[in-house]
Amino acid sequence: MLSGSPSQWVDIGREDSMGVPIYENDSEFWDSTVGVGSNLFEHITGGNDRAMIVLIYELLDIDVVTSIKYNGTDLTEEIRKTGTGRQIYIWTLKNPDAGTYDLDIVVTQSTDMHVHIITLENVDQSGDPFGTAAGNNGADAAPTVDVASSISDLVIDIIGYSDYDVVPTEQGSQVGFADTNSGSGIDTRAASSYVAGSATTTTMDWSLTETETWLAAGIAVAGKPTIKNRHALL
Repeated sequence: MLSGSPSQWVDIGREDSMGVPIYENDSEFWDSTVGVGSNLFEHITGGNDRAMIVLIYELLDIDVVTSIKYNGTDLTEEIRKTGTGRQIYIWTLKNPDAGTYDLDIVVTQSTDMHVHIITLENVDQSGDPFGTAAGNNGADAAPTVDVASSISDLVIDIIGYSDYDVVPTEQGSQVGFADTNSGSGIDTRAASSYVAGSATTTTMDWSLTETETWLAAGIAVAGKPTIKNRHALL
């Protein structure tokens, strides 16, 4: 099982006139065999104006995830994309409780699962900050997914495929925050990244060292408006 937690915050470099920059507050990531029922993953959450995004890649072609809770609060499933014997998911939660709590993923069948969790701060809390999630699948060495976005957004994605030693590289300005592989026994790999959103659509691109049958999913998260932007609306 792989796990990690970057210690630094990452400013995506958006200009103030577009909104307050979204920061990565904390992230953890695992590759783990999960059993029927509850599976607990500890996560630290902090900062102001928070949002949590949970990215999952798992090895069955049926929907095995029935619910996800953080400190007892339900997350929302934004997308579930099915591929050849695989599933990829994005679940979200606005304003998760601050502190160290368990993420509880409930599944109906035992499976190997890659779980990437990221908590952001400076996320718009005035409504639903999460955009329309998108999914894609293919069989080549260039996973990609087009995500509806705006210039005040942060776009997050995950890819997964069935060859642990094929190396993924995020393209363009994308910043990778997790890369998990299950080793030769189960032979899967998942990687995730984020980038500042573009107007209308942001394309998330990856390069693999070999052709693979892959799944991808992405979602945009709205940044908190600046005081300047609020005044401009008056």
